[in-house]
Amino acid sequence: APFLKKVSLELGGQCPAVVCADADLDQAAKVIAYKAFRNCGQSCSSVNRVYVHRAVQDALVEKLKVLAEALSIGDGLTDPQVDLGPMASAEALRTVLDHVHDAVDRGALLVTGGSAPAGDAYRNGHFVRPTLLTGCSAAMRVMREESFGPILGVAAFDSLDEA
Repeated sequence: APFLKKVSLELGGQCPAVVCADADLDQAAKVIAYKAFRNCGQSCSSVNRVYVHRAVQDALVEKLKVLAEALSIGDGLTDPQVDLGPMASAEALRTVLDHVHDAVDRGALLVTGGSAPAGDAYRNGHFVRPTLLTGCSAAMRVMREESFGPILGVAAFDSLDEA
């Protein structure tokens, strides 16, 4: 090229988190929840799958559940205290719900979320509650495809090589 320009690229992908048995679970849950659910998961660097050592899986999942359920959902334009707004489009919402249904149909456990919040305030938007699934496997779309929404698949491992 005859000249150079600064370029910033935002590329999609699969961003896993790996949590070992000796991890600080409070810190891991805090960071994972932030990276998975901020901007309703609509960020190319969102964590969308977690591989956690089986010995600490239940404790991590419980911490993630508490954090996910504490997030408020609504219209951030009228209420600046809202944590999560709507999905960008009906298609994006359908992808998230398709990933949830695929995972559950293949044996995952829906821990929390997986649907729109109840109430009239959510009728005219593409809202979905932060979603946490456990018992996930590589056969599930949530573990192989970018959901681009507030959905987090969790799979247990016994050795780091397995993860």
